[in-house]
Amino acid sequence: MIYKINFIKFFFIFCFIYNSYQAYYYVIDEYTFIYLDWLINYSGGFVRRGLAGEIFITISNFTGIKLKVLFIFFFWLILGLFYFKSYNFLSKIEKNIIIYLLIVSPFFYVYYFVNHGAGLRKEFILYIFFIFLISEKNIFSNKNILWKYSLIYPLLILIHEGIIFYLPFYIFFIFLIVKKENIKSYFLQIFFCTTISVFFAFLSLKNSGLPSNTNAICESIKMMNSTCNDHSAIAMFKYNLNDFRIGVLEQIDKKNIFGWIAITIYGFFPIIFITFFTNFQKEIYLKKFFLLDTNLIFRFFILLNFILILPLFVIAYDWGRWLAIYYHLLSLIILFLFKNNLIRFNNFFQKKNFFLYKKKLSILSLVLLFFFGSFLTPGLPIAKSSIENIQPYSFIYYKNYKKMIKKLNK
Repeated sequence: MIYKINFIKFFFIFCFIYNSYQAYYYVIDEYTFIYLDWLINYSGGFVRRGLAGEIFITISNFTGIKLKVLFIFFFWLILGLFYFKSYNFLSKIEKNIIIYLLIVSPFFYVYYFVNHGAGLRKEFILYIFFIFLISEKNIFSNKNILWKYSLIYPLLILIHEGIIFYLPFYIFFIFLIVKKENIKSYFLQIFFCTTISVFFAFLSLKNSGLPSNTNAICESIKMMNSTCNDHSAIAMFKYNLNDFRIGVLEQIDKKNIFGWIAITIYGFFPIIFITFFTNFQKEIYLKKFFLLDTNLIFRFFILLNFILILPLFVIAYDWGRWLAIYYHLLSLIILFLFKNNLIRFNNFFQKKNFFLYKKKLSILSLVLLFFFGSFLTPGLPIAKSSIENIQPYSFIYYKNYKKMIKKLNK
């Protein structure tokens, strides 16, 4: 039996409705590391991550709209853009079971659907940046539309300084599409974007915050309480980068490292499969400079991008979050390559009767997708046991469902 339902449309509508419900309570409950993180501003002087909050407070003061109302509609807007553009892009790609597995991985859309503490963090702006980029750019067009993206990317660093670690994905994307006719323009953009981004990251590091910033920001948003001052993203200005590093290294449960390796291999299985069982149909222009096969260049950049984000794992506990961002951006680039027929599966997997290459979803396929996306969830490296670190998503679905019903019954 073959399901005729549009699986991707149903999946995104369901995610949008549930995430919109979550977004409402992020604001109403003043969620400390989501809502308050967005409210970081320049009330106490220039400080890292302050651009978004400064913009929203300015809009609120100018229009008289309450911050909570402003943020509820803002969160709904970015969720709408996120899922609509994702669906619009994915609907143009020929899919098989491997592509579906890529989409339902615990590190992709499902991660933000299930992980209550990770939803609607500032990386959503980065995702929207990339989905607009890959949706607009046609590999066969010589039209240069990248300057606006090269100008926007450095500003994202002022929203969250951690975005600097994912700049190589933008450079990687340019490397894949550059041609002889636009190589000078694209390399100029890389130089400009990288220089300004590094400058803003350095500026953010030098102004990483003081206790006085915490007090000034809490006062500016009228939250002079222990939640804002001691237990929120705003309160983190009381600590320096070395404090975070020492905290992670002291509290991390090294026994769970092997569990994390297992989770990563499991969740990244579709990317690993695609990396080794696809071939480029067209050599990239920069091959002549690397003197390597295009497939090897692609694998090299995947590995390099992962190495470049490793410092994040030393200074913050959010390992699942860093891996989810890496997975998301890499998957979007891979899907862009499929959409433009730049990569294809090896001939062996294109046989009509081969299960992994079937384009229609059977009951067996749907069961496989559900269990693959529901079996494991990335936890924290400081979990007290491997059981805490590897919880089935289906168990979290149940907990989230009970939490939602409890809130609705209040």
